[in-house]
Amino acid sequence: MVHLLKLKRSQYLGFNDTWLLIAGIPFVAVIIPPVFFGLSISNNLQGYCATFGPALFFTALFWFGNREIMVRIRKRWPSAEDDTKRVLTEFLGVLVFTLGVNIASLLGLIFRPDETPDMAEAGIYASVFITLFVATIYEAVWYTARWKAARLEAALLRKENLQSQLTVLRNQINPHFLFNSLNTLTAIIHEHPDKAVEFVRHMGNMYRNLLEVHETDLVTLQQEMELLNHYIFLLETRFEDKLNIRLDVQPEVLQYYVVPYSLQLTIENAIKHNVVSSKNPLQITITNHGEHLVISNNLQRKNQKQESTGLGLKNIHSRYMIATGQQIDVVEENGFFKVTLPLIKIPNHAYNHH
Repeated sequence: MVHLLKLKRSQYLGFNDTWLLIAGIPFVAVIIPPVFFGLSISNNLQGYCATFGPALFFTALFWFGNREIMVRIRKRWPSAEDDTKRVLTEFLGVLVFTLGVNIASLLGLIFRPDETPDMAEAGIYASVFITLFVATIYEAVWYTARWKAARLEAALLRKENLQSQLTVLRNQINPHFLFNSLNTLTAIIHEHPDKAVEFVRHMGNMYRNLLEVHETDLVTLQQEMELLNHYIFLLETRFEDKLNIRLDVQPEVLQYYVVPYSLQLTIENAIKHNVVSSKNPLQITITNHGEHLVISNNLQRKNQKQESTGLGLKNIHSRYMIATGQQIDVVEENGFFKVTLPLIKIPNHAYNHH
């Protein structure tokens, strides 16, 4: 029960102040005689010792009293919306308490050794100092603790929001890919049954890979290339000599990371917006330039506009921004359309931990 009470109290203080109490009260009591009464160990040891006892007593009294007032008021108004009301009430509370203790002391209701008016005045100044000292520490810590808690809460909410966005983007991909694949399968199943069987095998392997990385923000380029090889087979079956895809990626970058499905969607985007025919084959090249992957195609736009599904490059860009904070680069130059994707180099253990 005592432990639970301490935990609850520390919640309204913003921290566990045990060590502050142990060190702070004696420290303040030690400096009160020389600062407010002009007594030090070197010039008046007897006077210092006679003053230190009451100083320790009143320091503890003001410290615990003001601390208790602040805790009770924070329990009453804990939210940030009530800060003005809380601060004003705390100010009035500690003011009344400090004045009350000083009046009681002057009237002899609280034990205090015989003292002159000068010493009484010094005692009042000392009590005000202790009150301000305690209030400043606890208010500063309280605001800092709440600021950190607010930042953490905002970060958690942002993470949840980003994860929900990723889930939406991922869920958009599979139905789109399945629709195109089934259309292709329907077109070849009667005329080329053997090829249809092979097509289904590659489609099954690709879906297996999709499921493996479905909940993953990043995958290695090697994993993405394995998925891409199945996808290229499906495209070659669909377009035959109308489409030519060339891969020229150096082995040393295969352990870099990319956003899942990024190559598939980039190729899909090129096919969607360009003429793909035997007379005008679409040439797509995938290569790496340093720590970037470049997917380029000869630009031969379709005359008729095709309704957008909201996927493609926008999907890739959104997932790169959510997962890494990095952008993709899209340019048209010299009759070519180029999409540059960042290759992310991070240690495996670091990504697994993330």
